[in-house]
Amino acid sequence: MSEEKIKIPSQRLGTFIPHKTRLILNCLSDEQYGRILRQLDDYAFKGITPEFDNPMEEGMFGFLKQYDDYDEAHYREIVEKRRIAGKKGAESRWNKAAE
Repeated sequence: MSEEKIKIPSQRLGTFIPHKTRLILNCLSDEQYGRILRQLDDYAFKGITPEFDNPMEEGMFGFLKQYDDYDEAHYREIVEKRRIAGKKGAESRWNKAAE
């Protein structure tokens, strides 16, 4: 088995819709719900902040955007901490092996 380096994508991995938002999102029609999810997807992958005609959709998007921004920042923080820990672990192993 060849060893391959795991690459962390610079682009986002996806969008997460928390279960606790379900009650709020249930007040939307299927059409509104679909538009908001598509706009959230565009925001997450393309960085496009949409313009809205409907204030309810704008509010829902803003609410979900906060969750999405937090999740992305939290993920990047974990990745960085694990990268540093892995680097320290590797240095420790190599230093012991050299002795």
